[in-house]
Amino acid sequence: PSLDAQNAPGDLMRPGERTGFSSRLRPSIRPTLLSPHLVRCQLLPCCFPLLLGSRTRAHGGLKKGGATQQRRHKPNQSVSRTRLEIGGAKKRVGRASLGQQPKRVPTPSALREEGIWCGREMGTRRRGGGMPGAASLLLLACCCSVWPRAQILVAATTDATDLTALNTLFTSLNSPGQLKGWQVNGGDPCGESWQGITCSGSSVTAIKLPSLGLSGNLGYNMNTMSSLVEIDMSQNSLGGGQAIQYNLPTAKLERLNLAGNQFGGELPYSIFSMNNLKYLNLNHNQLQGKMTDVFSNLGSLTTVDLSFNSLTGDLPEGLSSLSSVKTLYLQNNQLTGSINVLADLPLSDL
Repeated sequence: PSLDAQNAPGDLMRPGERTGFSSRLRPSIRPTLLSPHLVRCQLLPCCFPLLLGSRTRAHGGLKKGGATQQRRHKPNQSVSRTRLEIGGAKKRVGRASLGQQPKRVPTPSALREEGIWCGREMGTRRRGGGMPGAASLLLLACCCSVWPRAQILVAATTDATDLTALNTLFTSLNSPGQLKGWQVNGGDPCGESWQGITCSGSSVTAIKLPSLGLSGNLGYNMNTMSSLVEIDMSQNSLGGGQAIQYNLPTAKLERLNLAGNQFGGELPYSIFSMNNLKYLNLNHNQLQGKMTDVFSNLGSLTTVDLSFNSLTGDLPEGLSSLSSVKTLYLQNNQLTGSINVLADLPLSDL
């Protein structure tokens, strides 16, 4: 309800006069089609008396906060009914009219102060208590349904950037059903424990999906996963003869295992930037051409396995910079030339 434009702010009752609503305001309610927002604001306070089982006392008394307030009408007052349409459903509310005096619409706070129930007639008098009737229960359902779902917020655990990269990876792998919990869009890998995903807080730190019969390729935006420490997607059917994606994560990666797939082409140059890399295994793929010199910046690398590929040409000079390497497997390739670059390495297995 809103105030009539013709009503002046000072149009109040004289001292001592009372109405069915308040001693301060003229009683009059006009049928108004309310918007959903108004419905939410004005109906929700009316739900609480229904939930608490408030009851009307005999002879028009209203129970409010444990106290009973009696409602009195002057002899020339008449109680009439009007219908208030809310979202297509019709609820009855009371309207008291007082002669020909100017009308003043009570505010929702004034209605609450008087303890008036939404959807119940002012003139109705009930004796005793009891559970709310069908009309009251219908109103309660209306109150609950008008609250918008969009205001219910759920906080996700996984970092949004990591989630996007995993959604892309899932699509690049042709959305395999064997990856339990994975989704093309949305989801919460850390909170929902997606298969093969390890997290630290909200960041994805490991992707371990070996021997699952996966096909397709790696996602194009895996380099955005700045907290990734390990990737193990070995013994699948990835690549399809295509080169390994160049945009691999480099910031914190320590273990990269893509062995036993169908990757072709050369070594991805992004390996050069993996300063923390300790384990590199690309054996049993279809790598070919000269071995790309990606090793000069990998002082932490301890294990390198490039065996069973089709690499050709000389060993790159960068191999001499692997100051921590213990294991180097290069067999079953087509390499030529000198092996002097390996002379000073701390190898235990060549």
